[in-house]
Amino acid sequence: MRILATTTLATALLGCSGESTMPPGFNEACYGGNYSQYLSGANPIYSATLAVDHPSQPVLRSLLFQLAEKHQLKAFDDGANYNNQFFSVYLCSSKGAFAFVDSRAAGENMVRVTVFSYRESWHPEQFVGDLSAALSSQWPNGLRMEDPSNTTLKNSIL
Repeated sequence: MRILATTTLATALLGCSGESTMPPGFNEACYGGNYSQYLSGANPIYSATLAVDHPSQPVLRSLLFQLAEKHQLKAFDDGANYNNQFFSVYLCSSKGAFAFVDSRAAGENMVRVTVFSYRESWHPEQFVGDLSAALSSQWPNGLRMEDPSNTTLKNSIL
């Protein structure tokens, strides 16, 4: 599963180099402008999968954008760049937050939820608690926590 999650993130982030489809500010907000320095080899502080069918994805998207606003994170909807053929939302802060919710490596009607803290200036406890509570409340039987140590971000061409 670790390789699959790593491959998904690497694939998602490949669009951030050169001819990025991500909006301006993504690289700086999501990993301080230097993926290799801040996220390569990092382990998440929170990892889960969430069972969410396609018709419920707009609710998930809205919930994530609300959490981003509450916690002063920037939200980026990468799935919208591909006509929502997959679900991919990033919540980030140059203070050290990097979270993504992505369907590409999670299986059918599933998303992978992963949160990284790459700077000490970001204190993730409240965000992680709010994220987990919101997901559990909206999808009571759908959230499955995972051991974050099983996922590692590998270096890429970024």
